[in-house]
Amino acid sequence: MVVYLDSLFLLNLGLDELLLLTAAKLGGARRRHGRVLLASALGALYAAILFCQRQSYAAPPLWRVAVGVGMV
Repeated sequence: MVVYLDSLFLLNLGLDELLLLTAAKLGGARRRHGRVLLASALGALYAAILFCQRQSYAAPPLWRVAVGVGMV
């Protein structure tokens, strides 16, 4: 099975942006589209790194929590 990295990145980017915008709306927070797009790009980049490197330094739970906190 072939998975293209650009498709993986763009799909994650779109879904991360949708989730962050929904969370901001439900939480009553002010939405800045530039900041949401930057956070979505960070999440999509992290997903691409995890996909490319199976034994990655970015896989431990502490890194996952750090990226999640960085996105919010």
